[in-house]
Amino acid sequence: MSGDMPDKATFIGKPFDDRMLQQRLTETLPDNKQLEQLKHAA
Repeated sequence: MSGDMPDKATFIGKPFDDRMLQQRLTETLPDNKQLEQLKHAA
């Protein structure tokens, strides 16, 4: 069905800000893939 999210997808409601996104990533990502590594990738 069109519009279905993939099995591991997570919905983030709008509007969202950087703090909400950081919180969701912290909850979702394993410890070895946390925010410090993401900051260096951007």
